[in-house]
Amino acid sequence: MPKPVQKLRLNTLKNCQKTLARLCRDFHENGSADNARARTLAYMIRILIESFQFDRKTDIDERLDEIERRINANAT
Repeated sequence: MPKPVQKLRLNTLKNCQKTLARLCRDFHENGSADNARARTLAYMIRILIESFQFDRKTDIDERLDEIERRINANAT
C-alpha cells in the first residue's frame, strides 16, 4: 500500500526547515524508489530555506540602515 501524500508546508522558514528534516528522515529510514526525485525535492526546499534566510537578513540590514540614518540625523 503506497504511503499517503503529505502536504509540504513551505509558508515560513520554520515550516520549510521542518519539512526538509522530515524528508531527510524519511529518505534515510525508508529509502526511496526514486532517489533522483528525493534529492531534487530536498535541494529545492534547501534553496527555498536559503531564500527565506536571505530575505530576513536583508530586512535586518534595512532596519539597521534606518537606525543609523536616524542616529546621524539626530547627531547633527
